[in-house]
Amino acid sequence: MADFYVDHCVPISLAALLRTHNYLARAARDEGLAGATDDEHLLFAAQNGCTLVTFNRRDFELLHSAWQRWSRVRGVSARHSGIIILDTAPDDQLAQELDKFVRARPQLENELYY
Repeated sequence: MADFYVDHCVPISLAALLRTHNYLARAARDEGLAGATDDEHLLFAAQNGCTLVTFNRRDFELLHSAWQRWSRVRGVSARHSGIIILDTAPDDQLAQELDKFVRARPQLENELYY
């Protein structure tokens, strides 16, 4: 089962709804990271074993690509716990879709999904 970290772009209420589906769901605001940069969000999620959930497609596509490339170039196995980029929808629908997605696709580590 995945643990989630929702960045500051995602409503904090989504984290609460994910908890009702029995996930550990952390929110940037609860972790004191409301003003953090995108790379800080990804690093926090990676260090805490959480799949990052965001609406911010452009920046996290770039960060994911850079993470992969720099790991290869440096010859290190730097892993993150996955990034899921959402489209805007009601929170309850997003929580249900995330739950369904994670149950169908257990491999999230070091991957980027839409």
